[in-house]
Amino acid sequence: METIRILLCIGHQLCFTTKQLDVETAFLHGELREGVQINQPEGYQQGDEIVCRLNESIYGLKQASRN
Repeated sequence: METIRILLCIGHQLCFTTKQLDVETAFLHGELREGVQINQPEGYQQGDEIVCRLNESIYGLKQASRN
């Protein structure tokens, strides 16, 4: 925490702008550039062989860290 405070003080003295980022939920809000389909999760079965298209990335996708 001491290092972060020092960096924020230096940034303030040099008139830098600072932004806050929530790293824990960053993976959940990334938009996918390509289409990704998954099988329906358990409990959501509405028919045979139905798949879902993801609109946003989720944990475990290879594309999640790039988004």
